[in-house]
Amino acid sequence: MKTRLSCLLFTPLVFVFASLGSPAKAEEPNSTALKALQQMTEAQPDNAEHFYKLSKEYGALNKPLSALGNIKKAVKLEPENTTYLRAQAQLANWNGDSQLALETLEKLQTLDPNNSEDELLLAKSYSWAGELDEAESLYENFLEKHPNHEEAWIESIKVQSWVGDYDEALDLLESYKIKFGENDSYRQQKARVLAWAGKPSASLEILEEILKKDPENFDALYTKAVALNAKNEMDESLRLIAALEQKHPGSQDLESLKRGVRLPIRSRITLGLSHYRDTDDLTISSLFLRGRHYVTPRTFLEAEGWGDYLTARSGSGLDKTNGDGTAFHSKGTIGLGHRLNSWFAAKFYLGGSRSEGESQIPTYGAQANFRVSDSFNFSLSRAHGFAVISPRTLSLGIEQSRNILNAQWRPGINWTVDFQAGLDQFTDDNHSYYGVVAPRRVALRSEHFNIDLGVRASWMKFDTQTGNGYYSPSLYQSYMGVGYFYWKISDNDGLRLITALGVLKDNSMDDYKFGLDGTLQGIFGIYRNWLFEPSISVSHNLRQTSGAYRAYVGQLLITYRF
Repeated sequence: MKTRLSCLLFTPLVFVFASLGSPAKAEEPNSTALKALQQMTEAQPDNAEHFYKLSKEYGALNKPLSALGNIKKAVKLEPENTTYLRAQAQLANWNGDSQLALETLEKLQTLDPNNSEDELLLAKSYSWAGELDEAESLYENFLEKHPNHEEAWIESIKVQSWVGDYDEALDLLESYKIKFGENDSYRQQKARVLAWAGKPSASLEILEEILKKDPENFDALYTKAVALNAKNEMDESLRLIAALEQKHPGSQDLESLKRGVRLPIRSRITLGLSHYRDTDDLTISSLFLRGRHYVTPRTFLEAEGWGDYLTARSGSGLDKTNGDGTAFHSKGTIGLGHRLNSWFAAKFYLGGSRSEGESQIPTYGAQANFRVSDSFNFSLSRAHGFAVISPRTLSLGIEQSRNILNAQWRPGINWTVDFQAGLDQFTDDNHSYYGVVAPRRVALRSEHFNIDLGVRASWMKFDTQTGNGYYSPSLYQSYMGVGYFYWKISDNDGLRLITALGVLKDNSMDDYKFGLDGTLQGIFGIYRNWLFEPSISVSHNLRQTSGAYRAYVGQLLITYRF
């Protein structure tokens, strides 16, 4: 998920005030001068210039809040003095008061509409405030009038990166290189865009050359921490962040980056509830509790308890062989996961399952993940347990072993292709084979919305149609157009919608029929200790384990991270 957090994570706010040009003169702080100016403002409280000079003195003393308080008084006395207004905008940004900075700069635009530096500062302020769509528009207008303004090019590229449009950012970088050459700004910004875009190896190659010449380069070291994290070297990234924090204490950028790097390796407890219902009147209600503890950033222990309650209509073929329509299933497991290096990680679990309070079997699973390159990764997994599909499969004691290959290929910054191939083995001497190919492309990246569009082709076949309580076509096919939508409500909250429309067919149908499915998911508390993920899914097709034409699933996940 790329959200507006990118703006908070990667804007070097530590250097904002310096990059704008401090309203204070480059001189040693002078306590005598400060006292003299304080006395002058007390003696002449209507003299705006005294407050302006006192504000500059506080700025030299690195006291931004006091500096802002005094420049506000100067502006109040002379509200149309552009010098004071510019100083107020700069100090507002330094203090993180984005709203005041924007209001001040908008007023400057009316007083001095031809001042290009005010226009550029306004665009910067919008980007720092997280108003990325507005900032993007302002930079575009500014560069039309000032096509050779190097700083504006770099700032515009940063905005494209913060909204997640990495392909456009790289295109702008190439245009920048034509105009200004392959300079340090170009190399540093390209390294950062590549790191954010999931191309850490290419980013680290550029950074190696930069850091050979300047080993203490903060921006390059910061980007290296981003790239190491993207390359699954979270522990190395955290060590680098810790070293940078010692040299730059209190850096909000480093604190935000550390929060992002630590997020996936925080210990957590998750409670999950779900309810499935379809037009065959099959229902499955499930409850699970899972705990994961990270011993190190590379190693975790995991335990899980799971329970299912299934009901089916008597005589539906999904009920028990004795006509009873209810069944219970439970399982408990413990597991271990470890990342050996940047390209290989594995996990496994072992436990037991119980069906109907009588049948007991061991249950187990294992998965190996391989990161072949920045563009390609895959995983192999196997899981064994009861076939929790209907009351009949449980009453018959049918066991299921799932063997799955998942792969993802990114042939370009904007393109992603997901693959899946699987073989399921059932203890009633049946086998199923299935595959999915789903390419998608970035269609939109903006401040509030992400949209990807793609297609999905699915196939499934079974050796035999057993009638043992699960859908087992000799051939099933589905071809769908898919839309992936994400609304960034805030850095911590969002809504995801995945919709698919197309045609499907199985061996019982003469022609293809219309099908659709969709999932709406809320994500609330992305970076908080508590995470809530409610979702609802609707399917209008045959690809359900029971063979139902319509199915509905509601789910709630509640996670506490510590």
